[in-house]
Amino acid sequence: LDSSLELQGHGVSLSDDDGAGNGTDSRLAAVLQPGTYTVVARALNDTGSGLFRLSATQTALPAGTTLRGGGDLALGATVTGVISSEPHRYQLAIAEAGPLVIDMRSDDFDTVLELRRGDELILEDDDGGGDTQARISTDVQPGTYTVVAKVYEGGSGGLYELTARKSPE
Repeated sequence: LDSSLELQGHGVSLSDDDGAGNGTDSRLAAVLQPGTYTVVARALNDTGSGLFRLSATQTALPAGTTLRGGGDLALGATVTGVISSEPHRYQLAIAEAGPLVIDMRSDDFDTVLELRRGDELILEDDDGGGDTQARISTDVQPGTYTVVAKVYEGGSGGLYELTARKSPE
């Protein structure tokens, strides 16, 4: 049975047809606010039938973790966020010209980063940090930049960490 899962409620609308990685099983990962949600499990494209197992697990956030979904990103600091379909935008102030490295890491989804200055897209990266981790490494001039954290097309999102740091030359 090629499965499909949907999760809806409290402004969340997620779906997946192969997130478990083997092509037929489905997996959704999300950080949810307290409340009631609806899960729909069915055959992909409503074709076929068969037995399936449905399970849900809850994992607590590490103690002291504060979730963010945008705002200021300081050099050397790590930001933790939860993302679904809408990108998160962070402002990054650069005081001196030089090399910059931005990393976005997640165990839940394939990460994508954009570095922008005003309306100009400077760089975008999907897997530069290895496997499904995004990394942007570039030389920057002083100014204010926007770092856009995103989920790779078709992904369901989840928990991520974002870090920007000056790199030794």
